[in-house]
Amino acid sequence: MSEQPAPATLAVDDLTATLTAFRQLDAEARRWAAARDELRRVIEARLGEAEAGTVAGRVAVRFSTYTDRRVDASRLRKLAPAALVAECTVETVRRRFSLVDEAAA
Repeated sequence: MSEQPAPATLAVDDLTATLTAFRQLDAEARRWAAARDELRRVIEARLGEAEAGTVAGRVAVRFSTYTDRRVDASRLRKLAPAALVAECTVETVRRRFSLVDEAAA
């Protein structure tokens, strides 16, 4: 039995209320995220170079420094033989969820 390809589009009229609720909650989440980010900025600014902040003598927040190492893929492609780059390349297929602007739809 061969698998049928997934349809490019699918009518989801039955999800109209769900999509509306999702849009509203998404907008609310963005508002809360902006407020959270501003509060975090204030806390980080107050901590400055300190690794931790205390409240009533107990550690309440940490602002740790760490080192991150990553491979510079662009530089690797320039410096390494193409066969090595191809051998080390991993392809991943993902799906992206995005709401279409109601005005554009």
